[in-house]
Amino acid sequence: MHTRRTVLSSLLLATSLPLGLASVALAGNDNRPPPREPPAEAFTACRDKQAGDTCQVVMHETTIVGQCAAIPDGRLACRPDQPPPHRQPPAEAFTACKDKQTGDICQVVMHDATIAGQCAAIPDGRLACRPDQPPPREPPAEAFAACKDKQADNACSVKLPDQTIAGRCILAHDNRLFCLPEHMPQPPREE
Repeated sequence: MHTRRTVLSSLLLATSLPLGLASVALAGNDNRPPPREPPAEAFTACRDKQAGDTCQVVMHETTIVGQCAAIPDGRLACRPDQPPPHRQPPAEAFTACKDKQTGDICQVVMHDATIAGQCAAIPDGRLACRPDQPPPREPPAEAFAACKDKQADNACSVKLPDQTIAGRCILAHDNRLFCLPEHMPQPPREE
């Protein structure tokens, strides 16, 4: 079962990522989505602290040490001292760049989708196919369940333990319907 924060985060990511990608593409930069807001635990770790103070956050049974730093809206959040480790590309990404060079065009077929990209070196020096566009984020299961037995543009709602989020059913990238919130829910603020 998803927690309220997980569902809200997934809804935010799944529904705001296409808008973020569109704005990035229009701005003409390097196709990266805008940075995500830190998790609530990062704000809690800096409560009653000042910028530059040492902090730590425990997430997924891992303790992350960092320093309190202001995000663009002025709130303090714990910024990790070390960046998170990079995930390894799937085996198909390496196969797509076998016998190719950095910058060569490549394609990866995964889950009935063909993903176009360019061969790029990962930190260990091997070449892997890097997608031209980031893969779409999957909405949470609750968003799909809210549109079961409905049609596109029907009203829907996602029920959470402490609130119900109203929206409209729209098609995901794989042609399944999910509930897109009418108003983007905000993650809980730690005061």
